[in-house]
Amino acid sequence: MAAQFPRLKVAHECYQTSDYQSAIKLGKGGFHHSFVIIECVE
Repeated sequence: MAAQFPRLKVAHECYQTSDYQSAIKLGKGGFHHSFVIIECVE
């Protein structure tokens, strides 16, 4: 999955939300996940 955020800070805040953390716990042992933030300059 890929997502685009308006600012780096918003992407980091998304990772720390309780919803995202709950989703990670649901998948423990069932999949491998990585959270990678790449800053893009246009």
